[in-house]
Amino acid sequence: MSERTAVVTGASSGIGQAAARLLARDGWRLVLVARREERLRELAEELGDAAWVAVDLTDPGAPARVRAKLEELGGGVQLLVNNAGCGG
Repeated sequence: MSERTAVVTGASSGIGQAAARLLARDGWRLVLVARREERLRELAEELGDAAWVAVDLTDPGAPARVRAKLEELGGGVQLLVNNAGCGG
């Protein structure tokens, strides 16, 4: 089976963090995205082989940073958990 890659936004807490844990248990390669770098780093270490991008998705350059991480990993995305929120 080919490696499946999932991007999980809002991964540093709550639903995003729970989704990342479930996907990791199911064998997905993960790219975790959120603003809180320390929490992302801790979750990535807990899950093993997860990559992360600490970025505020409301920033204009954020999509390019996430895309760059995916290109660095050498693959596409099979699943997007679009969970990031924005208070306003």
